[in-house]
Amino acid sequence: MRPLQAHISREPYTEPTLRKLTREQATLFLVGHAYIGHQGARDILEVLFPAPNAETKVGLIRRTGE
Repeated sequence: MRPLQAHISREPYTEPTLRKLTREQATLFLVGHAYIGHQGARDILEVLFPAPNAETKVGLIRRTGE
């Protein structure tokens, strides 16, 4: 067996970079998550982009056929 090194070199911690998304980037992000089956992303897309024939009632989308 190899002896353990006394000092293990580690990279210093760097904070994650926070970036502001454009509208198009945010929409594509939601579409991507909705495509893979994330129900929360689908719900947000339904609110942001209701179907042209969807009926709304008190601000909530009423789903037809469910």
